[in-house]
Amino acid sequence: MGFAEDNSWRFNPSYLPPTLAQYFTRFGAPWTTLRETNQRLLLETAPKGFSPDWVRYEKDKGWQLKAEKTLISSYDAIRVYMWVGMMPDSDPQKARMLNRFKPMATFTEKNGYPPEKVDVATGKAQGKGPVGFLPPCCPFYKTAMRRPFSASAWPITFPAAMPITTMC
Repeated sequence: MGFAEDNSWRFNPSYLPPTLAQYFTRFGAPWTTLRETNQRLLLETAPKGFSPDWVRYEKDKGWQLKAEKTLISSYDAIRVYMWVGMMPDSDPQKARMLNRFKPMATFTEKNGYPPEKVDVATGKAQGKGPVGFLPPCCPFYKTAMRRPFSASAWPITFPAAMPITTMC
């Protein structure tokens, strides 16, 4: 899931799907603690609703969202939205996760494309995400917006064999 240093650890929030963490709780400790920690990682590191690619946790200080360089939500983080969208309705944390990451779905629906990069601390987006961002996020968009995602405004020409309306 990450890298260890003397008093800090770097994590990629997309490396542990919440459904997998939930599955292992049936075996008791330490899995319940791992699930709770994973939920905190996902929720606490996305203050504006966009998951970072990587984040650092410092002993006695917690999650460090103000890094030497801007924390970006981009190519690595795209899996977080996929995992959240795939959570079963029976998961008690699903609504909380969807609510936290709804800004990603709202941005995508409003603009017709997901952002390529987002400053995690400010929520400021830049660039148009590649077409490859859409398919993994379809379950998330549908669930977060509570309706099928309308990709008709997507400003990209797709091959005839891959119409965007069939992606979501």
